[in-house]
Amino acid sequence: MHASYLINLASPDKKIQNKSVCAFIEEIKRIESLLSISHQSYVILHPGAHRGAGEEKGLKKIVSSLNLVLEEINILKLKTMILLENTSGSGTSLGYNFGQLRSIIENTDNKRKLGICVDTCHAFAAGYNLTDEEGINKMIADLERLIGLERLKVIHLNDSKFPLGSRKDRHMHIGQGYIGEAGFRNIINHPFLRNIPFILETPKENEEDDRKNISFIKKMKQYRGNYPDQNSLSMIIIV
Repeated sequence: MHASYLINLASPDKKIQNKSVCAFIEEIKRIESLLSISHQSYVILHPGAHRGAGEEKGLKKIVSSLNLVLEEINILKLKTMILLENTSGSGTSLGYNFGQLRSIIENTDNKRKLGICVDTCHAFAAGYNLTDEEGINKMIADLERLIGLERLKVIHLNDSKFPLGSRKDRHMHIGQGYIGEAGFRNIINHPFLRNIPFILETPKENEEDDRKNISFIKKMKQYRGNYPDQNSLSMIIIV
């Protein structure tokens, strides 16, 4: 599940930071009341925005906030894992590169409770060229080197309305944005990525939009390019 977008663990305003910590704890408690305790549950979170205080101070705020959250969920014996989502880098948002996400994880007390969610639109907007194999492999290599592939649990599958490196967070239907059909064909059939759950966050004006995106992705799973044994596709969830 995805945490509320109003939560900002990096806020320089102490009241907003405290409210964000409390709201995030409540989100996690709600998730565990809704989902089966027999399966690992995840909550996806945008790390936060420094709101002009500067990236270094913002990252420290996120760490201190997460430590409070993790301490509380440890006391409550909650099993939910927090997945930090990469951002596009728009405005003062943090977590737009894997170096920042690594810094947050490394400086947090309970690292085993932290994982990663990669958003394809955000990665593209932040500078990873996902239109070809080389760019996708570079993103995966950077993730492995800086964070570790074992922490990647979920992928948000979204095309980008704006060009590479634009730093703009605007999602587009699969294959209709700047990443394009060839890029997504490589992403969903990549030997490492293809078994990870994909979540669509594409625009939705009516119910048919979701069906079209899912149908388009399922057709692409038949692609028989450079990757062998592509006879399955991870679960697609609509949000």
